[in-house]
Amino acid sequence: MKKAFIAAMALSMMVSTAASAAVVVTSTPATDPYTGPTPTYDFETPAPVTGGSIVTGPNTPAHTRPFGSTGYYLSAGPLDGNPAVIDLSAFADIGSISFLWGSMDQFNLFELLDAANNVIYSVDGHTLKDLAAPQPGNINRVITFTFDDLVTQSGVTFARLSSTQNAFEIDNFNVQAVPEPATWLMMILGFFGLSFAMRSRKAQSSLRVRYT
Repeated sequence: MKKAFIAAMALSMMVSTAASAAVVVTSTPATDPYTGPTPTYDFETPAPVTGGSIVTGPNTPAHTRPFGSTGYYLSAGPLDGNPAVIDLSAFADIGSISFLWGSMDQFNLFELLDAANNVIYSVDGHTLKDLAAPQPGNINRVITFTFDDLVTQSGVTFARLSSTQNAFEIDNFNVQAVPEPATWLMMILGFFGLSFAMRSRKAQSSLRVRYT
C-alpha cells in the first residue's frame, strides 16, 4: 500500500510538472544514412497528407531532397502546393513529433493545429536555425517537438507546412503518443521493484561465506 501511494504521488508530480511547460524543441544534425527516430510516415507508402507534393528523384527548382532522405519526401511551396497538411487525428494524445527538416529558412513555417484549425504552435525555420551551430546557407536537421503541456498533447490534430518560396521539404515524420497513466504507474512500480530486488540481492551477498 505504501509503495502504491508513493508511486501515485510520483505520477502526480510528473503530471503537475508537465502542465507547467509547453513545447520543448531539440535540434540534431541530419546524417546520411538517416539515424533519427523510426518514422511513422516515411512517405514511401500513402500518408494522411493533403496539399503539397510527395516527390522523389533529382533536385529541381521546386524542391531539394533533405540530406539523409531516401526515396520519397514531402515538399510544400509555390510550385509543389501550399500548404501541406498532415492529419494526426489518429493519435489521441501526442507526446512528441520529429522529422527531418530539409532547409531551415525563414520562409518555411511549421504549425500545429487543433481540430478546429486553430494554431496551437508555430515556428519558422530561421528561428529554429538559431538552435543549431552557426553554419552558412541552408542546414538540414532532425527537429523534435516535445509537448509538456497537457492541453497541447490532447489538442494537436494537424501539422501544417507552408513556404512562400521553394520549398519546405521534410521526411521521416515521427509521432510518439503520450504514455497512458497506467503505463507510467507500471514503470514506476517496476523501478521500485527493481530497486527492492537490488537491495535484497546486496543483503544476501553480504551474508555469503567464502571458503578458501
